[in-house]
Amino acid sequence: MTDHIVKIYNVLVFRIDDLWPGLPQNIVFQLSEAPYKPPRGFAHCLYRPGSPVFLQVAPQLGFEHPSRIVGVLSHELGHAVTILTGCCPVDRRQSELVADELGSLIAGSPVRYDRQWVQVIDGSGSSRPLDLDPIGSEILTID
Repeated sequence: MTDHIVKIYNVLVFRIDDLWPGLPQNIVFQLSEAPYKPPRGFAHCLYRPGSPVFLQVAPQLGFEHPSRIVGVLSHELGHAVTILTGCCPVDRRQSELVADELGSLIAGSPVRYDRQWVQVIDGSGSSRPLDLDPIGSEILTID
């Protein structure tokens, strides 16, 4: 099932390269061995200043509907874009909203949230609630 994740990731990365040429060279995709935290802990970005952004994805994401896979990956890639372009909002909630906006641009469809507050792009969800906290640290900066 991880083949689904990789195929969708590759399509999204091509879109990023169209929008920000060369930027995807600084994003490293990894299937994570870290414990999956249902229902929203499918993926996160790791970043160390001066290094690429590592996008770690739980293999369980491959069992989800393609709309969820695209929603989650495009949102996380939105975080990667903000990091790599140096446009990271300081406020965590603002960072999540910016990741949704960039994710929508990358996916070519609005990133929305389903009933379990997981990102989707099927148009059926709602906007991110302002009080929805990020899971732990979706962007982990390693000093």
